Amino acid sequence: MLGDSVEKLAEILKTLNHSCTIILDAHWMWELSDHNGKLVPLLQEFEVIKEHAKTYNDTIMIDDMRCWTKEDFWYVDHQLTNEILIEKIKEINKNYIISFADGNVENDVLVAHIEK
Repeated sequence: MLGDSVEKLAEILKTLNHSCTIILDAHWMWELSDHNGKLVPLLQEFEVIKEHAKTYNDTIMIDDMRCWTKEDFWYVDHQLTNEILIEKIKEINKNYIISFADGNVENDVLVAHIEK
């Protein structure tokens, strides 16, 4: 699918009648990104997921967490932090268990899931 991730995610989730794993990419596309003054649409994507998660226990994975947390990356955008992202994920479902997995670098992927 090609298009705005917030719109496309909403379209996809509306077609599902079960839990799913949602993988979000947390880095931006430089000058091509402008989501209401933000570099990435993560918070808007969370709002879309929240609607689906009212019924289903989706797993959320966020890749490229280093874009928000590594001080040595010159392109870090301090609009978001791990704490803010975790708080927003817990607004989707307070029962989410948060962990980190290795991706491109150590602890680069946030994983939010519900214990089964």
